Parts: sequence; C-alpha cells; structure tokens
Amino acid sequence: MKVIQITDMHLCKNPEERIFGLVNTKDTFLDVVAKIIEEKPDFIIATGDLSQDGSIESYQRLKEVFLTFNCDIFIIDGNHDNPFVMNKILVSNNIKHQEYHQTDEGTFIFCSSFKEDSNSGLISDLGLINLEKYLNKFDNCIIVIHHHFVKLNTFVDESILENSEVLLSLLNKYHSKIKLCITGHVHNSYDINYNNRINIHSSLSTCIQFAKTESILFDFKSPGYTIYNFFNGAYEISEKTI
Repeated sequence: MKVIQITDMHLCKNPEERIFGLVNTKDTFLDVVAKIIEEKPDFIIATGDLSQDGSIESYQRLKEVFLTFNCDIFIIDGNHDNPFVMNKILVSNNIKHQEYHQTDEGTFIFCSSFKEDSNSGLISDLGLINLEKYLNKFDNCIIVIHHHFVKLNTFVDESILENSEVLLSLLNKYHSKIKLCITGHVHNSYDINYNNRINIHSSLSTCIQFAKTESILFDFKSPGYTIYNFFNGAYEISEKTI
C-alpha cells in the first residue's frame, strides 16, 4: 500500500503571492502534484496548512486540483487554516475530512491540533478522548497530526503542540498499538524514535523548507513530499523533491 503525504502548501488568496517574499506556493504545489500523479498512490494525506490565509479562494483552487486525483485525499487542518471554510469549500467526493480510516495495513487516526489565533497547536479534551477511544479499538495505528509534539531544538519549537506532554503520555500508554506517527508543520524532514517506542516522521513541505537552526533560516532543499510504503506489517519511508 502506497500512501503519500503532502503538507504545508500555504496556498494564498492571491495566486501570485510569495510567502516570505520568496516562494509562489501555487507554483510549487502544482510542481509537486505533477510528480505525485506519476506515483499512483492508494491515497493521499494532506496534513495541514493547506491554506496560508484560510481564504475561500485558496481552498477553491486546491479543490480543483484534488478532484483530478484518482484516489481519496484525507485532509486535516493546520494553524494557518480556517476549519469552517476548509470543510465548507473543500470536502467533496474524494476529498475527505474524518476521524479515522481503516486499511489492511493499519488504521490512520486523524487528530486536529488547530488552535484559533495561534501558531501553536492544541488537541482539545474531546480530541484526546476520541484518540484514546480509537487506540483502544484498533491495532497498528498510524497517528496523523499537523503540529509536531517532540522538541526539535530549532525555532519551530516556539509553535509546538501546547499539550504535547499530555499527548506523549497517552501515546506511551498505548505504544504497543502504534505503528507510526506522522506530522507536518516543521517544513523539513525529521525522523524521531521517542523513548525507543514511538516512531515519528515529519515531512518536507510542498513550498519552502526551514533550516534546522535556532533562528529562522531557510534550507536549500526543494519542495517535496513523503512516500510511505506499507507491506506485510512493515513500512518504508522515502522523501521526494521536485
């Protein structure tokens, strides 16, 4: 089973806008899409910050592209998104926003970490209750969330998940049922093995990458995406750039 993660597209109301004055996110996203079409994934996970400004126009353009795919796309919200507008405009046909998705290789559990008017994330009390419910119910769980929840010792830790310790405690409790955790938000590729129990992968963004530094700098890596190949209870992760 091939699953592709795209994240942090940051599409803008004005399609010609450049974030940080550097990158036209519409162009980089379309370049990534051209590569993904060749991959023929079983499904795609889009892990937040789909929009830069939560605008109707950005989600409309995203929808036009997503509807051209011959597979389901599961979306979650990030700190730059507008969850109400995202759901109203984007969810349709093969574009899905749901709490989990079962496959033969495991159950993907989608967690919202959106906190209004904040770059940091927060899983609500109800979100934590639902997560524990699904961890009780399913084995071979793949947790999908926008915000990172283990410190990376870079400037992005300023906008880490605020209740990360609560989440980590819950994940530790059910570690035997967790296959993998997947995040976006950090605009670079990270692999973490937390407490020798929980594997976490954070993906490159489809636009600009942040350097792994204590102050904000940019990496020279190109826009990209992540491929997860699941097979016989195992998995392999590879990053692709345009």
